[in-house]
Amino acid sequence: MGTSVVKFVAASGDAAWGILDDGAIYPLRHHYPHHGTLLEHFFNDRADFDATRDPQAISGEVTFLPPISQPTQLFAQGLNYGDHREESGLDEAADDNLIFAKPASTITGPNDNIVKPQHVELLDYEIELGLVLKRAISTQINVTDATLSDYVGALVLCNDVSARDDMFGA
Repeated sequence: MGTSVVKFVAASGDAAWGILDDGAIYPLRHHYPHHGTLLEHFFNDRADFDATRDPQAISGEVTFLPPISQPTQLFAQGLNYGDHREESGLDEAADDNLIFAKPASTITGPNDNIVKPQHVELLDYEIELGLVLKRAISTQINVTDATLSDYVGALVLCNDVSARDDMFGA
């Protein structure tokens, strides 16, 4: 089983990182200004990272924040299965694939409200699996099963929301 890292605000009002373990949050006693610095610490010195875990779980209510910090780059893959291609008016069996950027301003916490612009009528949402990369990739690479852990540092569940009428010109 992996390590569940969360970013949260507790009663103190300060944002912090913690480990979610069996329903309890154990704060990390190290300040990470960005999720990238947290990942670097986790992968480069796991014993030291683990030692930053407070043995005392926090008590009281928390507000969960996005686990991805800004600034960051977000990319999404679309038209990656037949139903999406068909609803887009494309050949269901085609090999079309769409990679597109999403602005960092679209990142919200897991319990935050989603604001729908007034002109949008076709708001669509679906759960997605997000990959958080360990390092920047600036050229085309071939990732294999053997090298996957060199590039992917974390997985995050995402609620992918899109304005279909804006996307498809409806």
